[in-house]
Amino acid sequence: MRLILDTSILIAGLLKDSTVRRLLLDPALQLFLPEHALEEVHRHAPLMRRRARLSPDAFDLLVTLLTTQVEVIPAATVRPWLSKAHRILGARDVGDVPFLAAAYAVPCDGLWSDDADFQIVPDVPIWTTLRLLKHLGFAS
Repeated sequence: MRLILDTSILIAGLLKDSTVRRLLLDPALQLFLPEHALEEVHRHAPLMRRRARLSPDAFDLLVTLLTTQVEVIPAATVRPWLSKAHRILGARDVGDVPFLAAAYAVPCDGLWSDDADFQIVPDVPIWTTLRLLKHLGFAS
């Protein structure tokens, strides 16, 4: 399954050993992340390290582990789709626009996010963590 990954999902996996973290490591998922999102994670790394109670080395190792199977989508690939995504989501949350644009730019099965703002998107399947767990047979 090919999914665009919302930064909040990656952050959830970094902060806590959880179902989200296990899903991020599931080889059945091929995950994609817009380039700016990975930069955002690195920019907020000190705060996340403190919240996760991890040393800088342990946190960096966890980022590497969780992003090993994540393909970073270059900004140039996302850019042509930004205006379409902005028309749909810009009034709700401009920060979500690049993720929707990435879903248009890369052939995928949808976008993985627990952010309710994405639920208004008419033409891209939105996969919440619970929906994904059910689809993969981990929850009923």
